[in-house]
Amino acid sequence: MTRVTSNLRTRRAATLVELVVSITILAIVAGVSMPVIAGATDAYAGAAEARRACERGAYALEKSIRLLRDAPDGDSPGTLGIASASATEIVFTDGRGLRLTGTTLSLLSPGGGSSVLCEDVDSFALTCLASDGRTSTAASLTSTQRFHVSLTVRSFSLHAAAFPRMKAVTP
Repeated sequence: MTRVTSNLRTRRAATLVELVVSITILAIVAGVSMPVIAGATDAYAGAAEARRACERGAYALEKSIRLLRDAPDGDSPGTLGIASASATEIVFTDGRGLRLTGTTLSLLSPGGGSSVLCEDVDSFALTCLASDGRTSTAASLTSTQRFHVSLTVRSFSLHAAAFPRMKAVTP
């Protein structure tokens, strides 16, 4: 028994076979786990891009709704000052407005300039409606009582309605 004990005490290093087996096991574990790690990385990148698109779209929609709510008054009481409107553009009599050009939604300022609200816009739709919420006021824009806005940014769609603040009585 003393001989076996003395052999165990003198042996302190790993053999070459043990090292090769350990490296082989680690290589197999790494090979199996790499696709999982790559998939998780791709999922994170996709989710982050979707979140950014959602935030950009929500910001642009919020600014658009604020602009539409603060539409200028028209010439007669209870009307709006809309100079022109289409499905992708609205311009008020004071020069403010919204315009979709290509994939860029821009905020128009009174001096004729514009600033980018959102890029990578897939679609932007603006509908001018009467007080019942169904009848289009495309023929008489100044009688618009409600706006429906639809915005799609990188396949993420947002929809909202805006009721302009109008003065019913002139002071």
